[in-house]
Amino acid sequence: MKMEKDYLELNGYKVEIVQDGNQGINMALRGIYSVIIVDLVLPEKDGFEIIKEVRKKFEIPVIVVSAITEDIDKIRGLNFGSDDYLTKPFSPAELAARIKSHINRYEILVFLASNPNIVFIKENIFDSIWGDEFTGDLATVAVHIQKIRKKIEKDPSNPEFIETLWGTGYRFKS
Repeated sequence: MKMEKDYLELNGYKVEIVQDGNQGINMALRGIYSVIIVDLVLPEKDGFEIIKEVRKKFEIPVIVVSAITEDIDKIRGLNFGSDDYLTKPFSPAELAARIKSHINRYEILVFLASNPNIVFIKENIFDSIWGDEFTGDLATVAVHIQKIRKKIEKDPSNPEFIETLWGTGYRFKS
């Protein structure tokens, strides 16, 4: 994990690494992280237990990185509440891209929920989250909103929280 830590720090992330599950749970439950990356195979408590404990208290992105390639373990990790699953070996660039994607999705939710009942066009959301220096497709906003709805809505096709105003934009209903 040293190479991944160095890569993430070079890309502006602050990274803390722990070596056992008990310490991992204690740190995760401090609630100061934007994303948690967890290996499934750890001494003391495994990654599944960390995910369960985090999900009892927080709704932040959790990414599993593991050498376990069995579908059943991937499914189990996702069912416990992880947002993503990367199989080792993987590139630090892929990990960084996945972290950024999950954090941006969370930032969109926070942005909209912090401004209830205000309608934002896609351009406003895009600029608020990614800034002017990022050149990307505005469709990114719709994709992230769709993924957020799958996480927070009872029925994503009939949303209660994030409303689409066709031809205008999105708003978070309070």
